[in-house]
Amino acid sequence: MLFRSEVWNRLAAATGDLTLKPQPLAGNLEDMPALDFEQIRTSLLANSPETRLADAELTRADLSVSRARAQRIPNVDVRGGARHNRELNEAEGFFDVGVRLPLFNRNQGGIDAARAEADRVRLERQRVELSLLTRLEAAYTDFTN
Repeated sequence: MLFRSEVWNRLAAATGDLTLKPQPLAGNLEDMPALDFEQIRTSLLANSPETRLADAELTRADLSVSRARAQRIPNVDVRGGARHNRELNEAEGFFDVGVRLPLFNRNQGGIDAARAEADRVRLERQRVELSLLTRLEAAYTDFTN
């Protein structure tokens, strides 16, 4: 059994008014508002900070897969400049172009790791969604009871 002050503390937290003091409540408990479970469910899944965070992580993981695929294409290294040649005691210019050719390495390991991470994030998003729905079902059942 909850003590009277604990009930008021919970009510204050639920209403967002932490200055709420014990007082007689107005209204009739028999006149409960009708709640549409599907509307609440849809709103919760669309607006929950937990699902938004999971969506952001999923976007990051998908971009990581795209980056891993792009990394199998080699970069072109270009250098140029001026330097002093000590042997000839004069200035000279230089220009270098280099490309590493990945004959056997197509970044398969990096791509597979990024895909595995993306799959893990997708499953984590499903877990978050199921956790939210479980908590919603419990709260909805408590409210209707």
